[in-house]
Amino acid sequence: IGGKFAWKKSEIRLDRNGGAFFDTSTSLYIGRARYHLVERWDALLEYRMLEVDEAGDSEQGFLMSVDYHLRDNFKVGLGYNFTDFEDNLTRLDYEAKGWFLNLIGKY
Repeated sequence: IGGKFAWKKSEIRLDRNGGAFFDTSTSLYIGRARYHLVERWDALLEYRMLEVDEAGDSEQGFLMSVDYHLRDNFKVGLGYNFTDFEDNLTRLDYEAKGWFLNLIGKY
């Protein structure tokens, strides 16, 4: 069981060529549960919530994946993001929904 919190404060303006800047902040909350299934298989379930304060925008949903341990220090996972956002707060284009491949190595 674990979690993640990310916060970004920035300035934006409505018109690219001019106008006043105003402050905006974005918060990301993730609750994560990983479970060892059998042999070399793990499952991951995440609940995610993204809030963009000044826009009054809030998104939430789930992400899940299944990982297979190829070696002691390397695993590969396949999952699906049911939300439209990702955990990279520099990309807020809301196009992150769908399948993903995850390669995880440790030293």
